[in-house]
Amino acid sequence: MDLDVPVWAPRGKQNKEFWSRWAFFETAVHRGDVFLMAGLPFELDTEVALHLVEAA
Repeated sequence: MDLDVPVWAPRGKQNKEFWSRWAFFETAVHRGDVFLMAGLPFELDTEVALHLVEAA
């Protein structure tokens, strides 16, 4: 799969990579919300978190 194929994206990289990053970011954020609301600890791997911030 070629990630450099241009596709529409609201901002950031205008390629297929945008949508996979966006889906992962949304999942991580909402999972964190659920864990914290339930009073459970939530920790995102540092490397993953940095990767998501870099994409923003």
